[in-house]
Amino acid sequence: PGEIQTTPLHLSGITCSVGVATLALAANATDLAAAKSLLLRLSDAAMYRAKEGGRNLTIAADPVRDAAGSGDPRSLTPAKGA
Repeated sequence: PGEIQTTPLHLSGITCSVGVATLALAANATDLAAAKSLLLRLSDAAMYRAKEGGRNLTIAADPVRDAAGSGDPRSLTPAKGA
């Protein structure tokens, strides 16, 4: 897997909240369209959890909790190293 750049980028008070979902979370999807929809829903939920948690956070959908694809934002946890 690739690595994400870790050098801070300062833009005059602008911050970034990021939600991440991996393809492994969509493994149970029945087709490509369902997998895309699930990935978008999970990453969107993770992004809003990051926004709720404060500034400059990255939140990842938890592959164990979300493997069934519930998309429940309460099951999302902070990404490692975030």
